[in-house]
Amino acid sequence: MEKFPEVSEVGVVRGPQVDTTPVRENSVKRAHCRCHEAMQQFAPSHTHHRECIHFWSVHDDGQSEHDLDQSDLILVGVSRSGKTSTALYLATHYGLRVANYPLTPEDFERRRLPRPLLAQNAARVTGLTTTPERLSAIRGQHHPGSWYAAIDNCRMEIDSAEAMLRRYGIGCLSTVDRSVKDIARLLVQGKN
Repeated sequence: MEKFPEVSEVGVVRGPQVDTTPVRENSVKRAHCRCHEAMQQFAPSHTHHRECIHFWSVHDDGQSEHDLDQSDLILVGVSRSGKTSTALYLATHYGLRVANYPLTPEDFERRRLPRPLLAQNAARVTGLTTTPERLSAIRGQHHPGSWYAAIDNCRMEIDSAEAMLRRYGIGCLSTVDRSVKDIARLLVQGKN
């Protein structure tokens, strides 16, 4: 019967055989300390980005109006204008707390933005817009032949959204022919 190595003799598996050279306790402690130090340097950034992603998930698509005052940016625009993907990119790559809110036909009928978006948050709100043709094409992929994707409806929604944002003095950034990375960069630079 083959004898298994004692615990103090255990080494590294190499190929079909086990290297039973004793591992020095000090080298393990040093490696652990180096790893721990590296993780400590990374951990604050990692934790912050996780918090930003959590904030995004809670505030995606207008799901929560709670603690919007803690957001770095609030993106508004019609459905399928690039808000969700841009907000997630800003959270993961820039460490920003970003909420997004879809402007709906109900908002257009009321002719005003929802109060939580404006109460102490107006400076954080930025609009995203696109062209009716582009919006219709994107919506048509998800809902072909629907009124939601019809060019006339898309034109009406975009015109209403842009007019509403102008009324509040909120800038709008066009997402047409721009990648999410470019949109995020422009938002961070404040060139909207």
